[in-house]
Amino acid sequence: MAAETYSLIAAIFSAVATGFAAVASWRAPITAARLAERLRRDMQQSEERRRQKIQVFTTLMQERSAIWTEAAVRALNAIDVVFNDARPVREAWAALLHTRRRSERAAPCATGSAARFVVEHGEGSRSRQ
Repeated sequence: MAAETYSLIAAIFSAVATGFAAVASWRAPITAARLAERLRRDMQQSEERRRQKIQVFTTLMQERSAIWTEAAVRALNAIDVVFNDARPVREAWAALLHTRRRSERAAPCATGSAARFVVEHGEGSRSRQ
């Protein structure tokens, strides 16, 4: 009787293993296709991110003599989004922005905002005269 019990248990385990093999054979192509699609999408996103970083960098390098042009301002505005995974870049950008704002308050004419300074402060001086 013990031999029959062992045979029955072995047959049950064999049937279960066959069922798992059938399910794995059926799901393997689906899983492989999903994995391949995820890898392709991740690679494409990585390449797009790299392209955006290079675009911001090259725009800023091309416009560095006139940093407040439309193209340069767009690139500067994109820094926080494009370089969100590069903390040193965002910190350097924040320091530059802070320095520019501070120097703009201290000497507005030196930062290229002379027209705004004249409009803001010129009106008051004319009304006092």
